[in-house]
Amino acid sequence: MDRELTSPVLLNEVSSRNKSGIKAGINPAPSLHGSLLILMQFDVCEEIRLDQLREIFGARTVEASFKNAAPSYVRYQRPPVVEALEPLVLETGERLDGQIKYYDYGVLSLIFELPISGDWDTLVKLGGRWVWNTDFERQASRIAREKLERAAPALVKPYKDWLSEDYFIFHVREIAGSPSAADLLSLHAAQIAQVVRGDLSPLSEG
Repeated sequence: MDRELTSPVLLNEVSSRNKSGIKAGINPAPSLHGSLLILMQFDVCEEIRLDQLREIFGARTVEASFKNAAPSYVRYQRPPVVEALEPLVLETGERLDGQIKYYDYGVLSLIFELPISGDWDTLVKLGGRWVWNTDFERQASRIAREKLERAAPALVKPYKDWLSEDYFIFHVREIAGSPSAADLLSLHAAQIAQVVRGDLSPLSEG
């Protein structure tokens, strides 16, 4: 769900005078646009028979894709099976679209996307909330287990206990003023560090 917040860093408050001559504040447009990508990976079995899984789900495969041209040898030996997930609506009202990928070496990859629109404080608050959000990992695990109940015939030696990894990727597509990387580090290094660490409090200098 998009959020519109006033930025204390990149944007100055714009004011105008109404017909009565009284100054009225005008909230500026968000200074950042992008997405928070939540990637959860689970090691669920020794092997997944993708051909059999495709028949069960009627799902598609996906080839490796790259922004720039890649050598012909850079490709999946066996492309994963991909299935779209139902949108996940959280108690906060946030709506996340997602998909799940099944790899032949026994790994599931779930990725959810949450649109971001706001300022640098928005990113800091999201980082502080999501990086330490253990409840969401339980939700992702529940979705994965529900999917695997149907996929059971395609699983080879399924594991009772799963190993898991999670990644939180802040993909900022647009920044007001289109600053360079050097300018971003000069102006917002402290906030970037907070986002990466999931800290709400500024890091101490030194």
